[in-house]
Amino acid sequence: LEQLAILEARRDHEDDRRLRYQLLIATGQWEALDGFIEDQWARRAGRSGEELAELALIAAQSRSKRTDAIAIAAVRVDPDNPSVLLRAYSALTCAGLEEQVDEAGSWIMRAAELSGDDGPVRMASLQELLNGSPAWNERVGIAIKALATG
Repeated sequence: LEQLAILEARRDHEDDRRLRYQLLIATGQWEALDGFIEDQWARRAGRSGEELAELALIAAQSRSKRTDAIAIAAVRVDPDNPSVLLRAYSALTCAGLEEQVDEAGSWIMRAAELSGDDGPVRMASLQELLNGSPAWNERVGIAIKALATG
């Protein structure tokens, strides 16, 4: 982390920030992660919607008091990006805050409207979901067997 701090002192780059939070999580430095979230919140004007949405997910996982504000900020920066909308909504649901942010429900619908055939959100009828269930169950079974056998 010391070498990363030297690099961060010279530049402000998204890859460096991503590496920092990954290292903080991997090494279990939860208080430092909280500080990182607060620092990024203070610098939110210089962050993309994608980066803020990612930060919102991290904040939700760490139970940060900033989760809702960061998710809202992400959507404000990039309101037409289905990935941002989906991740901001996911952060709120992960933190149990989706009902406290009035517009959150519209984010998932907007993400579906803006998504192409390959996602990140795909609209489907209940019948389409039921028709796809056997194939999905088969994929889950294969994944479980692969995990079990190593």
